[in-house]
Amino acid sequence: MESLKAKINKKEVVEAVTVLDTPPMVIIGVLGYIETPQGLQAMTAIFSEHISDEARR
Repeated sequence: MESLKAKINKKEVVEAVTVLDTPPMVIIGVLGYIETPQGLQAMTAIFSEHISDEARR
């Protein structure tokens, strides 16, 4: 068992990652879901009262 641990310790550890570069985001609404026997169903939606002209495009 000692030699197995030594082999593992000498291996390089690599983790895959993804980096996304996105423009600034503005949240204008939230949609709430409820789990039913048929699957997820939209329960309620809440939207911002004041949305900038840039977000309306």
